[in-house]
Amino acid sequence: MTILVFGGTGLIGTETVARLCADGQPVAVAARHRPKTSQLTMLADQFSFHAGDITDADFVATLIRETKPTDIIHLAAMLIGGCETNPPGAINVNVNGTMNILAAAADWGVRRVVFGSSIAVYGGGDGPFEENMNPGARTVYGASKYLAEIAGYRFAKLTGLSFVALRYSGVNGPAPVMGEGMAYARDRIKSTMYGGDVEITVAAGDERTHLTYITDAVDATLAALQHPNPSYPTYNIAGPDENYVSLKEYHQIIKGIVPEAGNVHYTGRTRGGGQIMTKRLREDLGFTPRFSIEDGLRDELKRKGPAA
Repeated sequence: MTILVFGGTGLIGTETVARLCADGQPVAVAARHRPKTSQLTMLADQFSFHAGDITDADFVATLIRETKPTDIIHLAAMLIGGCETNPPGAINVNVNGTMNILAAAADWGVRRVVFGSSIAVYGGGDGPFEENMNPGARTVYGASKYLAEIAGYRFAKLTGLSFVALRYSGVNGPAPVMGEGMAYARDRIKSTMYGGDVEITVAAGDERTHLTYITDAVDATLAALQHPNPSYPTYNIAGPDENYVSLKEYHQIIKGIVPEAGNVHYTGRTRGGGQIMTKRLREDLGFTPRFSIEDGLRDELKRKGPAA
């Protein structure tokens, strides 16, 4: 009954592995580097770790053969900053790496692959965005995620493998965000809780995103994993409707919790994301997101200690 988590040391992966371990589930974790977060290092004796790269088809096939997972959660990816500066690498990791996982999973009789996709497939704009809309990806990252989704749907039809793609929106939590883009900008804004002003060079502050606290993201992931027969191949993952806010509004929520928080100076401009509809998630998978932005920030403060 082992669950194999590719990319199990990233933002969503770390929390997912921790939750599975807490539930007593046998877990195998695959990533390029050993986990460095205290959350996973403290659980090191509760899961097996396997260092490797998903672009190595032999590594993927051997790992799946040896760990014999019933299900796979695939969260390994090149992030948006790397994708835009290295398009060939993005295709190799996000598309070819995913196909390596799908092929090996089908060969070895894995029940289901839950794939971590992104709202980047929609291409930004005002929305609202529903799963049955035609994607309009404007980035290499978004296009690579959508192509990986298509490959997953095709593998499912050809082999009988159960494949579910989750389009995550604005996931945030205690773990630091690596790379660039809006996720990193939001993480820097959040750091004002602990004092000090920040400058955001990639946004003007009016850009809006539908935010999702990490606990909701993990709960939704496990709902997709555990559902006996999902009706759809694709689900949006986002927080409650009120979590659709601008960067400036996000900072005001922070100020409401920590009045002494630092200030934010914006010197850039970028494209925001539209509101994300989660009807499928709620009605088919039976999961309703519950963490408001304030709830998530307070939970994070509780985990990390007092602010400012």
